[in-house]
Amino acid sequence: MNIGLKRVVALLMTTTLYTHADLTTGFMKFMYAGAQNQNGTIDKSSNVLGIELSHTHYFNENISMKNTLMGIEPIGGGNNCSRIIGSKYTGTKGFGVLGESYLKFENDDSEITFGRQKINTPLLASNPTNMTYETFIHVGTFEALRYTRELNKDTTLDFSLISKYKHRTSNAFYSIGKNITGDNSLDSDYTALLGLQHSFDRSLSGEIWGLKTDGLMRTVYGEMSYTAKAYGFGLNIDIQGLKQNIDSDSKNNTKNPYLKVDDSYLIGAKFAISSKGTKLLLAASKTGDSQIILPWDGSPAFTKICVTSAMTRSIKGSGLKKYAGAYSANTASFKIALIQNFSRFGMPDLKAVAAYANYSSKASSVHQENKMLFLKYDLSDTIKGVNLSAAYTKIDNFDARMKINGKKNPKAWTTQVGQEYEHYKLIMSYRF
Repeated sequence: MNIGLKRVVALLMTTTLYTHADLTTGFMKFMYAGAQNQNGTIDKSSNVLGIELSHTHYFNENISMKNTLMGIEPIGGGNNCSRIIGSKYTGTKGFGVLGESYLKFENDDSEITFGRQKINTPLLASNPTNMTYETFIHVGTFEALRYTRELNKDTTLDFSLISKYKHRTSNAFYSIGKNITGDNSLDSDYTALLGLQHSFDRSLSGEIWGLKTDGLMRTVYGEMSYTAKAYGFGLNIDIQGLKQNIDSDSKNNTKNPYLKVDDSYLIGAKFAISSKGTKLLLAASKTGDSQIILPWDGSPAFTKICVTSAMTRSIKGSGLKKYAGAYSANTASFKIALIQNFSRFGMPDLKAVAAYANYSSKASSVHQENKMLFLKYDLSDTIKGVNLSAAYTKIDNFDARMKINGKKNPKAWTTQVGQEYEHYKLIMSYRF
């Protein structure tokens, strides 16, 4: 077993000795996953054990400290972790790292956290949002000060001031400028994120987020949601919009092609109808003439679906020097999904999702189809905290390349144009 994961397990045993005001929570996952394409240049599988362990110490009713340890260990069987858990970053030996470590102050309506922490918002996220429904342990953390406050029963304010980012496999935090550009050629001291969520009434709600990365870019995202019931059916309509501006000084003074882009946008809409545990969802989205930079896994498009998609290809903070942590330009995509809860059939613990997405990009001349089937069975009634899940994804015309200044990006994860790519996984997880 990898030394890093051994330390995680040892700390798990140690922290269970805490009593009284201390609390230990976490989860373990075992996953068998594989990936292959039609001509055999990709044919990988792996068995992986993952642990995430959180220990919280309460100094009093208002102040606490939380530490989270994360570890992944490939175990017997399977040839390696390539394209399964991201061997480009982990190798095949797995890892064990300190993920979160922060102080928290809270009262009835406010919460302040300071230190290494997860942040999950439409524009900036620790958990990847472009993976199939059930993700594995794949978390980045931010060095940040975060403040949330319930202004009233209908309105919540969320503010984060972020100085550094740490990829999941490393204990090293990188400055915002280096993390985005891959070097220190552009000076960027912070990223500020401000969000406001409001419920106008029982049917109508909305949220707006603004993200400013010092000296690099400004991004605004908004979403409105309407829900209603009619003739025994539940209805939900959502619209979204994103606008991004690249700082003119950065654009004119950098050699990085990913920052030499014009302002761009994303628009999207989603409609869902549900009845007696069955939901049908339709979504569509479109991007403008320039790509959108989202280097920290925030992929808000309603059409995101699967393991990798050229439209929602965020690269988990490795920097824009190697991959495009961005939406491609001139894209159009739609998605249809059927979501079924089997309670009406006497199986309330079983859930299934079948989805199809169609994506095209004029900028990179790529047309791609994604098909996905996901099943989840909750065993909590029998074994508390345990559930099983399975996912299968098929991508037709798997080609993740995009054009930068009229040239294809040679380093993007790609096979050949016209390839079919399949990804499958079985997961057993235990949450405690």
